[in-house]
Amino acid sequence: MPCIGHTGNLLLKKSRIKRLFCKHIFKQLIKTTFMKHIFLNTVIASIALFSVSSAMAQKAHGPITSTDLGKNLRVCYDISGLGNVTEVQITLSYSATVFAECFNPGNKDESVPAHNRVVPSSGETFTAPVRNGRAVACFNSTTVFSPGSCPNPNWTGVVTDVSFSNITLTVLGKTFNVQNP
Repeated sequence: MPCIGHTGNLLLKKSRIKRLFCKHIFKQLIKTTFMKHIFLNTVIASIALFSVSSAMAQKAHGPITSTDLGKNLRVCYDISGLGNVTEVQITLSYSATVFAECFNPGNKDESVPAHNRVVPSSGETFTAPVRNGRAVACFNSTTVFSPGSCPNPNWTGVVTDVSFSNITLTVLGKTFNVQNP
C-alpha cells in the first residue's frame, strides 16, 4: 500500500490505515538509513585504524654497530622496512660508567682517580633521514658527562673515559639490542 497515490481504483487520501502504514514505513526508512550510516562509519573507521597500525608495524630490521670514542658513543645503522616516510625518530639508550681524574689546584701534576660514576639509562633522541624506506647513517652521542666526586672539593675533576653498555636503538616502537663496543 503506497503512502501517496492510489492502489488500483481506490484512492487513499486521509484514511487512518494509510497514515499508520506511512508512519510505519517512515520509521523503518529512518531506522534503516541510520543503521547504514553507523555501519558505513564503522567500516571507514576500521579501515583507517588498520591502515595506521600497519604503517606503524613495519618490520624494521638491519645491522647496527657501535664504537666507543672515549667520551662518546658512535652508532652506525642500516635499518630498512620503515615505510613511506621521509624521516624517523630514533632513540639511543645506554648505561655509562664515567672514569675521571681529580687534579690538585696547587700541583697540576698530582692527580688521583675520582670515584667512578655509573649513569644508568641515559640516552638521546635524534631524527634520521629515510630514503626508500631505509635509514642508513651514523650518529655520535652528544651527552657531556660530569666526573665523579673528588677527595677534596677544591680539586678539579676531569672525565678521562666513558664505558658504554646495555646499548639499544628504538625505531618505530621496535628496540634493537646493539653489541657493546
